[in-house]
Amino acid sequence: MTSVQGVVILFYADFYWILNFIMNLFLVWITAFIRRKKYTPFRWLTASAVVSFLSLIYKIRLLMGKRSIPEFFFMFFSIMLLTAFSYTYREYKGKNILKAYIKDMVLLLFSSVLTAGSLLLVRRVIHTGEKASILTAFGLSIVSFAILYVLFAVLRNMIKSEAKKCEVTLKATLFQGNKHVIINVLYDTGNNLSSPYTNEPVNIISEKTAMQIGIRKVQKPLLIPYNSIGGSGMLETFRFEKAVFQNGEVMLNFLGALSKEIDDNDDIQMILNCSSKKQKKSAKRRTKW
Repeated sequence: MTSVQGVVILFYADFYWILNFIMNLFLVWITAFIRRKKYTPFRWLTASAVVSFLSLIYKIRLLMGKRSIPEFFFMFFSIMLLTAFSYTYREYKGKNILKAYIKDMVLLLFSSVLTAGSLLLVRRVIHTGEKASILTAFGLSIVSFAILYVLFAVLRNMIKSEAKKCEVTLKATLFQGNKHVIINVLYDTGNNLSSPYTNEPVNIISEKTAMQIGIRKVQKPLLIPYNSIGGSGMLETFRFEKAVFQNGEVMLNFLGALSKEIDDNDDIQMILNCSSKKQKKSAKRRTKW
């Protein structure tokens, strides 16, 4: 209980904390769901509890008339903390850690703003009571539902996009000699590159990944011509020993052309040829170029 300008305000700190905790937990979960984050309930509970406690302290200071930072900056700071405490970024490296963190934070901020805005509109209708006209109440309700509809429509599209991406992306282990590396593979129906010498399908492999297994030290490259919307030229191509996919399929003795372009995308290290499904099923060894 506190008094502001002679008016006594009854403030339920426990109820305020519980409401913030539930809302933080919901926002953390929906962000993780959309971004396909690893589920870590203990981290989420801890992060939501800590940020809710900070919000409680901030609210009490405001009610007591003490100076505090503006609410917008505190909200932004809370979102930053909630994002940092809730998710891990061990699978990212270098600048990609910051990129992933910013994406998570922006999505969480977007969700919290729309959700909070909708709740405030509903609360305004409830608090005004009889003073609000039926038309005003109806209008505010429509706006509130429209915001929620837009929010969930955006979330739905993002979820569908991520699910579609998941269907064509899988993990694999690339073997060459006594070396191996785990990679993310994209099945691309637009990759029709083939060898003009043997008519074999040619997969695209990150040059950085190929260097990790030392392919240039054991083979001389074969130059294969390519034509695309971005231009044309020759690609250095090597024969790789084996790729074992997460679904158990194996691709043996296949051709892979090196590309620097996909080095910039750490999410994908190999792009399969559209004919590679047949190639994986047959898995026949070829010894000639």
